[in-house]
Amino acid sequence: MRSGRRYFSAQIAESLAGRDAAPPDPLSMLSVREGQVLRLLADGKTTVDIASVLEVSPKTVETYRARVYEKLDIHDLPTLVRFAIQRGLTSID
Repeated sequence: MRSGRRYFSAQIAESLAGRDAAPPDPLSMLSVREGQVLRLLADGKTTVDIASVLEVSPKTVETYRARVYEKLDIHDLPTLVRFAIQRGLTSID
């Protein structure tokens, strides 16, 4: 403390400043392809359907699905669908 003021190192000041920042949008963490897989899964498409639409192998779709689940910290399909509906990526119709 100096003159009644507190001083922090640059590293600590940056860390404290980050506390006020809004959390990042979870969708911004997804690649374009992961976003496509998310939307298609939420629309009820199967892995084989998605593979056909995106012209990739079913194994590749499974890899993208796993990445989406991990990045969004989602562990099951119903939660993924609810997330997509809440974000306006799909509808109940």
